[in-house]
Amino acid sequence: MAAQDEPGLSWGDRLYGYGERGELPSLRTEAVERFGADSIWTSAMGADEGFATLRNFSAAGEGVLGLKVEFLRRSRTSVLVAPPRPILVDSRCAMLSIRVLSRNFRHTLSFVVLDYYGQSYELSLGLLDFSGWKTMSAAVPLFDPAAGTGIVQDDRHYTSPPGLRIAAMKVDFDPDEAYGDFYVYFSDIEATVEGLSPSVSTNGAAEAAPPVEAASVEAATLEPPPAAKPEDAAKAGSRILSTLSGRIQAALAYPAAARRRGVEGTVVLSFSVDARGDLAGARVAQSSGSPILDSAGLELLRSVFPVDNDSGARLDLRIAIGYKLSGTGP
Repeated sequence: MAAQDEPGLSWGDRLYGYGERGELPSLRTEAVERFGADSIWTSAMGADEGFATLRNFSAAGEGVLGLKVEFLRRSRTSVLVAPPRPILVDSRCAMLSIRVLSRNFRHTLSFVVLDYYGQSYELSLGLLDFSGWKTMSAAVPLFDPAAGTGIVQDDRHYTSPPGLRIAAMKVDFDPDEAYGDFYVYFSDIEATVEGLSPSVSTNGAAEAAPPVEAASVEAATLEPPPAAKPEDAAKAGSRILSTLSGRIQAALAYPAAARRRGVEGTVVLSFSVDARGDLAGARVAQSSGSPILDSAGLELLRSVFPVDNDSGARLDLRIAIGYKLSGTGP
């Protein structure tokens, strides 16, 4: 029997079948790769097809991995970009995501993952047919013993932790666009896995007005330098965050599905404001531990735009939205 859709439930609820069982999935998003200075990746492609080189732009342990491909001829080829050893995701994984900077090519990006037994699978993230930064995601198909489909992530006969390993990223090239030079940049690989974050508590208490927490300005890591001076961008970012905090506080409503289950949490959102003051993109930087609250926070942020951006440049910012229930009795 298929799970019944319930308003307010995300893909995570339905994917794991929690909609049928009336339970809340304990899902959280965690960083598995930030491409820091100690992260040495390698690239490989056919020697007669072209040359692939990597460059790491990193600072303070975080960064961006740039890939350059010089094609020797047009062909249906691919390139693999791999870490020194497969990256372990040591909990059952529902989704893998990565931030990508592309320049509107019809090439396809995938994750190559290893299941619990070391068998490899490709998870397609989709086409790189966009310009600028974008978060690309791929759902990890659950294993169906009856059909023999999906990816095995655990085995009750063994004591190894459940999960999978990320063996590589793969770019499959469209032969019509496999010429000249190709550039793409990667940042922030994240996994949505089972398990509550330590900050989440569920006491089932009555609803109270949730707070909007403090936010901070973050600098872009790879985009061209903004036209505004750094101090001007910081001041503009502070003004924008102050405006957004007021609007969010006024519009904040507790999601009914989360309130019924007594779910609390704080979701940290990374987002970009373009030079016109429009929202250029948003993602969950740190999960609240609840996909319901994460989704509600994203929708709330989108609803309070546009804003005035007097810096004349694109700004990358963060804001935290807290959802907290407080009891009225002892």
